[in-house]
Amino acid sequence: MDVIGSIDLIIDEFKDLKPVLQEHIEFNEELLPHVYFGECTGIFINYIIEDNSQVLQRLFRVFEIMATQGNHDVVNIL
Repeated sequence: MDVIGSIDLIIDEFKDLKPVLQEHIEFNEELLPHVYFGECTGIFINYIIEDNSQVLQRLFRVFEIMATQGNHDVVNIL
């Protein structure tokens, strides 16, 4: 899986990250994957603070898929 595939995967699972991506691209005029994932970190932290086990299971399942099926660039983003 490449970087675009990993972003598609996480957005498919977490719809609230799509507006973050749209704003990111509008502001930067391109996709900067490391920056985008950095911008999502606050949302990921909120998922942890909310302590919703279903959301956390989904989040870490997506991270696991990215880590095991992603190419070098995807693993580097994680």
